[in-house]
Amino acid sequence: MLLQAYQASEAIASPIYNQVTERIVRQLLESLLYERVIQPRTESVGEKLVFILEGKDACGSKVEYRCVGREAMTFGRIRLDRHSVSRMARGSEAIELQPGQLLFELLSWRGQTPDENKLRAMAAELEQTRLKDVLAQYERSVNPRRLNGLSYDELENEVMDGHPYHPCYKSRIGFHYEDNYAYGPEYNQPIRPLWVAMAESIGKAAIMEEMSFEQLLQRELGDTQTAAFREKLIQSDCDPDRYVWLPVHPWQWRNKIVPAFIDELHAKQLVLLGSGTDAYRAQQSIRTLSNADNRSKSSIKLSLHIRNTSSVRSLTPHSVVSAPAVSGWLSQLTQADPYLKEKSRVIILKEFAGVTFEAEGESRSNNPLEQERYGALGCIWRESIHTYLESDEQAVPFHALYALEADQKPFIDPWIEQHGIDNWLAQLLEAAMLPVVHLLVMHGIALESHAQNMILVHKNGLPVRVALKDFHEGVEFCADGVSTLVPPPDFGEIHAAYAQGKLNDYYEMKDRASLVAMTLDALFMINLGELALMMSDKYGYREQTFWRLVAEVLHAHKERYPEQKDRFEKFDLYPQSCPVEQLAGSRLQAETVEYCHTVANPLFAAKEELALAHANQPAAAEPNREELLSYAAGQPK
Repeated sequence: MLLQAYQASEAIASPIYNQVTERIVRQLLESLLYERVIQPRTESVGEKLVFILEGKDACGSKVEYRCVGREAMTFGRIRLDRHSVSRMARGSEAIELQPGQLLFELLSWRGQTPDENKLRAMAAELEQTRLKDVLAQYERSVNPRRLNGLSYDELENEVMDGHPYHPCYKSRIGFHYEDNYAYGPEYNQPIRPLWVAMAESIGKAAIMEEMSFEQLLQRELGDTQTAAFREKLIQSDCDPDRYVWLPVHPWQWRNKIVPAFIDELHAKQLVLLGSGTDAYRAQQSIRTLSNADNRSKSSIKLSLHIRNTSSVRSLTPHSVVSAPAVSGWLSQLTQADPYLKEKSRVIILKEFAGVTFEAEGESRSNNPLEQERYGALGCIWRESIHTYLESDEQAVPFHALYALEADQKPFIDPWIEQHGIDNWLAQLLEAAMLPVVHLLVMHGIALESHAQNMILVHKNGLPVRVALKDFHEGVEFCADGVSTLVPPPDFGEIHAAYAQGKLNDYYEMKDRASLVAMTLDALFMINLGELALMMSDKYGYREQTFWRLVAEVLHAHKERYPEQKDRFEKFDLYPQSCPVEQLAGSRLQAETVEYCHTVANPLFAAKEELALAHANQPAAAEPNREELLSYAAGQPK
């Protein structure tokens, strides 16, 4: 404990503190400007814009913030120059900027939402983000490692920059700094989950048909550990066959399970069995753990009642028990579709089993006790990416593609040097983007395919296919357009919540527009958008060129299916504008509402340009790779 205290003190006293503070201030302003939470005055200086923001300090005196940047083509994102933010108050410029102070000075005096409690909560999250990221970046500076060349599991620990847009990108509310050292992915510490037996009367479980829970436990724990846990129950005068078992995060056990489930522990409806023998490592999402002793074993996604970025990381009971059904549906569908099975060879990392606490008559409500318990005890088992990789394939988390090395060179730089930027990008779009788009257009299924939900599979840096994951709350479909090739499960039979819910509450949406919006937001704005911005910043690769290539790859895919023209029109990815979720603004509003704002869609402009280019060309067969690249570069053959 003393050693960690010294480490934290050294980190906070280091120059890393100022670097992280500058990033948080800049990222906070970018998000507030982009989401139109604040309205600036602007002045043009060459190709850049100066954003001028007026506020008031704690004494009511005028404060002015200025920052320099641009509005990008990529969904209108605001990009501020590093170290360009300044604050003027009472005739002098502040030497140090503070994110919480900025938030209050720009928003609290306006006399409108958000209220002060929301501002205080967000300011606390910004401060916790600063603390957690200072500790992480200091760790990186003391023990530097080059990212390129690391394995998938190592990258889950080492790519530590967090969300590139959300200002509370590493808040981890609930973790103090000692917890952060013990359970944060940056520190690569072994974690041994606690195993708990839960009486069948208060638990729900689901598993894919090809496996039983007995087989799952034998595989995860082994014969010796399984026998020891059964004996523990017998010695506690409990019938092992009347319980279901699940792992629990050590932090969750201490901080949530023991206080909130004391009656169940007393009644032996919950029985602590002990720790498993396998060590795990935290992935970037923190609550998902990879088996560090056997990479082919499942990863486990655990309830963890910390707030990170936008939400508390609980596991809702209905989503836990529906996870195997959703994964089974998507897996069967990708095997039945020739393009997904043979051409793209997409990998569906199945969430094949889940266990959750759900006592009869208990649900999320205004009852404080039930709020503490709802979603607090649950586990989802997910297949390991390593069971799918061929001998010459490697995997990287998708968010690593726009990560930077310690020297600020892109992680992908050696691959760009080897394969060429246009060729590499075209291959990436075909390998990673098209399977998600194909599921949308041909099968009427949208996936929340943001960075943590995709894994790129490559051969020596050249993208070859994609693995998709995290489906239990990240899939949408609507009756008008969903594929009949493999019909969706009857979710109402799986859990009462689905039978009682309305359209747009869970998986089924009212209309196709919701599916298109989620795809544009998650896949295009977050995943591809960050890559477009990084490539513009680091390589001078024009955003216009990037999105033209995206549009051309999409067009070529459409040309493969002339008989499905109507489906491409139904699921049109080229509206002139589209809604995207507010990430900063939503922290300042009621949590029960999803706030969006409307932005320009770069695919619309790219399609217009390509339509003109194609109109000037004679009719031809499907363009080959060279033609795709020349079109994107503005040099049609």
